[in-house]
Amino acid sequence: ISRGAQGARILDARGEVHEAADIAELITRLAGATVPVRALRYWLLGVPAPEGAAAVRRGSTGLPETIEQAGWTIRFSRYEPRVGQILPVRLQAEGDSGISLRLVISEWRLDDPA
Repeated sequence: ISRGAQGARILDARGEVHEAADIAELITRLAGATVPVRALRYWLLGVPAPEGAAAVRRGSTGLPETIEQAGWTIRFSRYEPRVGQILPVRLQAEGDSGISLRLVISEWRLDDPA
């Protein structure tokens, strides 16, 4: 997932690039349902979103194995050192509605504060 002045882009598992005006529109179109994009930006970092209660189960390393929040369960299956931090690189998010997103992060850039 990336964004810039031209909008948002997602590179899928088949190597296809999908584009839209913003990330929420793009993920909603690809998932076929509404996805909590504001929360997703936190979940991608391995932390609960600041809005709403969350249950976090940590593994033996102290890193989150699961986060349950806003009707979604996020399972983290792999972390790696990236950009000076230990960050998730494989996770799956499942919503109560049956929507499931599997995300593999190949490159991290944390230079966009927005």
